Amino acid sequence: MISYLAKLHGLKATLYFRSSTGIRADIRPENERLKLLGPLDLRVRGDHEPLSISAEHVADELANNLSYLLPIYVQSVQSILAGAHEAIRQAGTSTGAIEFLRHARNAADHNGYWRLLNGEPRRPAEWRGLVLSASDHGTALLRLFDQPGSLELGDPIALLWDIEQECAGAP
Repeated sequence: MISYLAKLHGLKATLYFRSSTGIRADIRPENERLKLLGPLDLRVRGDHEPLSISAEHVADELANNLSYLLPIYVQSVQSILAGAHEAIRQAGTSTGAIEFLRHARNAADHNGYWRLLNGEPRRPAEWRGLVLSASDHGTALLRLFDQPGSLELGDPIALLWDIEQECAGAP
């Protein structure tokens, strides 16, 4: 979950520092804040000099390619939902939110779309006013850009936090 949060914070901060006219005047190299976004110097096997990737380059790539990069970020949170469900499933606890998570994990495994067939959901699957039913089959799990979807980008985090609170007192 922290990885997902870090990615979203990084995306937000990086896009903030990029504008359509280039680097903002208040973050040019002479400004101390740029040190926070200084180049990323990575060692490379066989090379004596590091591979240097500037924050400006990353910001430009993100801004210019957001339409296909954001779904990649979404895939990471879908993996988190799958892992969280597996950990919770082993505990044997079941609530409406946990059942909602079960179906969210299943949606993640089906390219991000709810898959509610064969009488699913069999048990109440609800979280923060969202109640899953067979009519949700085929709807996108997450809303991206102006496309329809059941959850906002922050909802997976809130769902897992809510379940963590529900399970805090469980044996």
